[in-house]
Amino acid sequence: MPRGASPKREREYKEIEAKFEKEGRYKGREEEVAARIVNKQRREAGETKDAKAKPAAKKSSASKSASSRSRAAKSPSRKTASAKPAAKRAAPAKRAKPTASRKASTASGADSSVPIKNYQKMTVPQVRNALADLTAAQRRKVRQYETTHKNRKGVLQALDRVH
Repeated sequence: MPRGASPKREREYKEIEAKFEKEGRYKGREEEVAARIVNKQRREAGETKDAKAKPAAKKSSASKSASSRSRAAKSPSRKTASAKPAAKRAAPAKRAKPTASRKASTASGADSSVPIKNYQKMTVPQVRNALADLTAAQRRKVRQYETTHKNRKGVLQALDRVH
């Protein structure tokens, strides 16, 4: 925490840091993350050096929202959905139709080495049911794929039982 921070912010910093240490979050970076959080709160509340150096005239909430709206409208870096032309928002992007080679490569999921169709999307019970229809060579492919990718205990146990 920087010098000159209010006792309230110091207390918040210590509480956040202790909370992170207790929960085991941000190992070795608890102080840094807590300081960033508190400094962000200070910046938003206008308690930083920069905010104090540039005192702004007090505005009513209505004029604040009006000025922020005008800034958002003028700023080129802030693009909102309403700033886009209606034609671009309305027209969904068209997808290319899959070719025969793409269909063949995706027929069994993401990897064509697995002999079960849509293997990537299957749950353990679904894979267990599909294993009964496979040959020993196909089960070996499934085992190899499963150990290198998802490594699900239930699938590997089912493969052990089928052998």
